[in-house]
Amino acid sequence: MLSPVRARRLSRTIMLLFFALISLPGSEVQAQAITTQPKAASGPCGNPAADRLLQQGHSTWPTSGYGLPPVVARAGEALTYFRLAVAEDPKCAEAWVDLARAEIGFPSWPGLPPSVRFPQAQAAATRAIELQENSAEAHALLGSVDFNTGKWAPAEEEYRRAIALAPNSAAYHADYARFLAAMGHARQAVSEIEQARKLANGSPPMDVAAGEIYYWTRQYDKAITLIRAAAGANPSDGIVNFLLGWAYVGEKKWPDAAEAFQKAVPLTDRDAGDVMSLAYVYASDGQRNRVPPMLEEVEEKTSLMYVPVYRIAATYVALGDKEQALQWLQRAYSDDYGWMVWLKVDPVMDPLRSDPRFQNLLARMKFPQ
Repeated sequence: MLSPVRARRLSRTIMLLFFALISLPGSEVQAQAITTQPKAASGPCGNPAADRLLQQGHSTWPTSGYGLPPVVARAGEALTYFRLAVAEDPKCAEAWVDLARAEIGFPSWPGLPPSVRFPQAQAAATRAIELQENSAEAHALLGSVDFNTGKWAPAEEEYRRAIALAPNSAAYHADYARFLAAMGHARQAVSEIEQARKLANGSPPMDVAAGEIYYWTRQYDKAITLIRAAAGANPSDGIVNFLLGWAYVGEKKWPDAAEAFQKAVPLTDRDAGDVMSLAYVYASDGQRNRVPPMLEEVEEKTSLMYVPVYRIAATYVALGDKEQALQWLQRAYSDDYGWMVWLKVDPVMDPLRSDPRFQNLLARMKFPQ
């Protein structure tokens, strides 16, 4: 018999997978979902039915939140509309772009593995480019797929192509900055993100993006300054608090880091990465007795659904257990790249860098020099 805690987790997992299931092509729920929606004006497809579906997808897509069941449900519904739009008008490039963007954004929430997530996004972005080769966003999205699946040269080519097509887009410069940061090109990454900030003209989300780049390039004071302002303006944003927590970790400001992660955890329905980030702080700050139940919670979740396990490895690093850390890193490599794209530059992995097994993992990632 399942324990009450395990039963609740299993129930939540089933619910999330149901939300994922209803977004798959052919679901009867999909057909019912679109019949009660209002009509839309003509849009980018020039096909009233397809344009109406795109509008429904955009209006349904959640603008905030991460991991909470209602947010997952809305994202799944929006993804359904985008899939139906490309079925309605398969020659509409913009519909394929919207679908690729949604495929990248949605499936990470209900616990679907990247083996499901990224091939669908890649197919949609590729089709968009076939229909409209000069679609900057399609190239940027394809770059993100390549980046997150370890195809470094194609990713850079796609990001650069997006920037060439839309040089004044802050978003594409920011995408390229993240790629450069992961490859260890700190100076170039900072140059790109500062150009993005200039183009964005004081946009708080772009300041957060810049803060992340400064974290990866180990300029923690700048990261804190940029992200803290955004967190103060929007304290209910789990992702911003997550990034702020790691910026504080870089400065070893453990109470501040713990406070940020404690805010993030309930905002994301105890997302595994947030729980493990808080566990990392407790382990680093001499509160190790608080870590085992958190590890048990997240490790148990990995048996129920797909969970990126990179942050489990990081927690074991903080505990000084290199054997467990390396085992979980190996699993992260085998399951998907995920956070592994940051392995070359991630400060929390520094204690492992001299270990031959870690060096072997780095070599297998085939980062450019």
